[in-house]
Amino acid sequence: MIRNIIKRVLLIFAGIFLSLILLECGLRLAGFASFQYQRYKNNKVLRQKKQYTIMCLGESTTAGQYPIWLQEILNKKYPNKFSVVDCGIRATNLQNILKLLEDNINKYKPNIAICMMGINNSLTQKRDDIGNIEYIKQSNNTNLKIYKLYLLIKQHLKTLIQKGNTVFAVINFKDDNSLFKYASYLKKSEKDKENEKILKKILKDNPNNKKAYVELAILYSDYLCKPVIAYKMAKKGIDKNFSFKKEWYYKIIFQNKQNINELKYYINKMIKEDLYIFNLDIKYFLYGYIKDFVTEEQRQIILEIIINNDSSDSREYGLMAIDNMRKKEYEKAQEYFNKAEENRLSFPNRETYHLYKLIIKKMIDKNIKIICMQYPVRSIKSLQEQLKEEQYYNELTFISNEKIFKDALMKKRYNEIFTDQFAGDFGHCTNLGNTMIAENIVKTLEKMLNLKLNT
Repeated sequence: MIRNIIKRVLLIFAGIFLSLILLECGLRLAGFASFQYQRYKNNKVLRQKKQYTIMCLGESTTAGQYPIWLQEILNKKYPNKFSVVDCGIRATNLQNILKLLEDNINKYKPNIAICMMGINNSLTQKRDDIGNIEYIKQSNNTNLKIYKLYLLIKQHLKTLIQKGNTVFAVINFKDDNSLFKYASYLKKSEKDKENEKILKKILKDNPNNKKAYVELAILYSDYLCKPVIAYKMAKKGIDKNFSFKKEWYYKIIFQNKQNINELKYYINKMIKEDLYIFNLDIKYFLYGYIKDFVTEEQRQIILEIIINNDSSDSREYGLMAIDNMRKKEYEKAQEYFNKAEENRLSFPNRETYHLYKLIIKKMIDKNIKIICMQYPVRSIKSLQEQLKEEQYYNELTFISNEKIFKDALMKKRYNEIFTDQFAGDFGHCTNLGNTMIAENIVKTLEKMLNLKLNT
C-alpha cells in the first residue's frame, strides 16, 4: 500500500518535471523561430524604407529635450529622410511607457526607436532591500523561459490590482481624503486640468488641507507651467511652516530663481532649520539648484549629510564625482564615477530591468530597430550587462554618452551642460547638452543605416 502511494507520488513529480522540460524546450524553440523571422523582417523594412520614423522613448530627459535637436540636425544633413517623434513624458516611469507603447507604435508606425529610460524607476536596488545578494545575482542571470513567463504573469496581476485600486479611487469620493485619492489618480493619468479643479475644490472647502495645497503648488510648477503662482504658493507654504512635503516648496523656489536675494534667504533658512531635507530623495534636485549660490562651508555641510545618508546609492557617488570635476580633481572624480558604476553593476533593480526588457521585446516583435542609449556621463556597461542574455541582444545598437559628456565637463561649467542635478551625476540638459546627445545619435544612425550625404 505504502509502496504504491510512493510510486504514484514519484510518477506525479516525474510527470511535472518532464512537463516543465518540454514547456521550456517549446518556449525556446518558438522564441528562436519568432526571433529569426523578426530579424529578417526588420532588415527588409530598413532596406526598403525611404523615410525613417524615429520614436524616442523616455522621461523628462527626453520630453522636449534632445529629440528637438535631433530632428533639426537630421533635417539639415538629410532633408525629408527622417521624422523624429518625441514620446518622452515628464515624471513618467517604465510602467507607463509600457502601457502607452502599443498606442504609440500604432499611431506613429516607427521603424527605429531610441530608448533612454528607467531613471524614474531606480536602476539600482538598495542593499537593505536585497536580503541575499547571491540570490539576486542568480535571479538576474537566469535565462529560463518559464521564469520569464512567471514574471510576465506577476506583472499582469500587479496591473490588475492597480486598476482595481483606481476604480475605487474614482467612485468613492465622499470626503477630502477620497477626493485627494481621486486627485492622485488624475495626476497619474496626466489629466492636469481636471486635477487642478479637484485640488482647488478641496482647498475651497478646507483651506487648511496641506496635502492639497502642496500638490496644487507642484501641479502649477511642474505640469501646468504656471511658475509665478507656484512660487507664491511655495513662499507662503514655507513662511507658514507647512510641514507636509515642505521640501517641495524649497524645490519650487530654488528652481525658479526669480529673486536672488530671496533665493539666498531661503537657502540660509533651509540650512538653518530644515537640513533633514538632505536625507530625502529630492536632495539631488535641491543641491543642483543651489550649489552655485552657497558658501564653501555650506556646501560641505550639505555634502556631508548627503553622503553619510546611504553609501550604497550610486547617485551619491555620482554627486561626489561631479563635485570633484568642478574642483578639476579629475582622477578623484573618476574614482567616484567607478564606484557609482560598480554599484549599478552589483545591485541592479530586477523589476526595473524586467520592465525595460518587456518594452524592448514588444518593439522587436513589431519590426522596430532598437537603439539603447545610456544617460549622460554614465557607462553603458550596466545596461549591456542586463540585456546580454536576451536573444535579440546582437540586434540592439548601444549608444554611450559617457565620454563626450565627461570631456565636456573638463572644459565647461556644469550649468552650461545641465540645468539641474536630479540624478546625482547628471540632470536635464541645456541646449548644448541636448545638441551633444543629438549629434551622437546622428553618428550612430549614419553607421547603422550606411547613410551618405545628399542621398
